[in-house]
Amino acid sequence: MNSPENVEYGFGGAPICSLSSLDPQALPSVAIYGIDSDLSRRYGDPNDGAATQIRQRTARMSPWVRAAEKRGYRPVDIGILSGTNPQEIGDETVRLAAALAKSSIRPVGIGCDHVISYVQLLGISAVARPTYIYFDAHLDFGLHAGPKAGLNNGNFVHTLLAKRIVDRAVNIGARAWSSWAPENAVAELTVVRTHKATDDSELMTALQKIEGPVYVSLDGDVLDPVWAPDCCCPEPFGMAPADLLEMCTALGSKLQVIGADVAEISGRSGGTSEILLRCVHALFEQHNTRDC
Repeated sequence: MNSPENVEYGFGGAPICSLSSLDPQALPSVAIYGIDSDLSRRYGDPNDGAATQIRQRTARMSPWVRAAEKRGYRPVDIGILSGTNPQEIGDETVRLAAALAKSSIRPVGIGCDHVISYVQLLGISAVARPTYIYFDAHLDFGLHAGPKAGLNNGNFVHTLLAKRIVDRAVNIGARAWSSWAPENAVAELTVVRTHKATDDSELMTALQKIEGPVYVSLDGDVLDPVWAPDCCCPEPFGMAPADLLEMCTALGSKLQVIGADVAEISGRSGGTSEILLRCVHALFEQHNTRDC
């Protein structure tokens, strides 16, 4: 094994290594990678290059990851996908997520716009059809905007359900005006507006109804703008970092999380990036084996 001095670190302090160099006999728990282009943005400012920024700003978390590795949690950073053709990048993401899932490695995508959830889940659907749990100030159903918008970062959740890529979706933290639109009141969507994870909370009630694996997405705007000054579609009265970490810890301890993503921040704030990557680790670190 290389000494820490000979290892480069990337997303969330995970050691950087290529997918081809992974030891088939000692595969990692989690593979983190970035997508450095917006895939289909309609809402918020363009965010190209966000993954590179997040990678650079969270590499210093490596001492924490090295400590977690002693407990059996083994994340790796396998690089960044980039290019000028969003369709090609999306297709490559589908293939990558599928390959990781088939190897029982849990993929974590660090994206620009929230459509990263859609393409990752397309890949994972070759292995499983999980419940989609997303921390987001918006429901991303897009029904209030009309049917002609095409797939974008404001309606992809509706598309996930309509195409049966997932059976159910659970939103945590919605508070935008559009989240109260009557068009969004559908049976396949549960909305949890609480910011706490106590045993008798609305969140725990929702989790008790989930069977099978889950996929978890972290949209930066679930946080209050004071903690996420670099999110693309900010909304007031958001979640505090400690509450988000508590909820992710609860999810990771009670459910089988088979994939995750982070999206909708520019990466210009190291604080926001570290908050979200620490919450990603919380989803997985309690289940150290790949076949949990």
